[in-house]
Amino acid sequence: MNVTQLINILKELDGDADICLAVDKFNERDQDWETELIQLSVDDLVLGISYAAFQVPSERGFDND
Repeated sequence: MNVTQLINILKELDGDADICLAVDKFNERDQDWETELIQLSVDDLVLGISYAAFQVPSERGFDND
């Protein structure tokens, strides 16, 4: 997906819509997958010359395992 496509998708959303990052994690205790939704804000959007990315807030860091 390029930035133009992302902008077009965001323009079509309801003005009150939330943007979330869905993170699938395997729960070893239950032996099942669970999805955690991390709500993002415009401050989490990082724009570069050739990319747009959402950064994960630091308090929601991920394990590198």
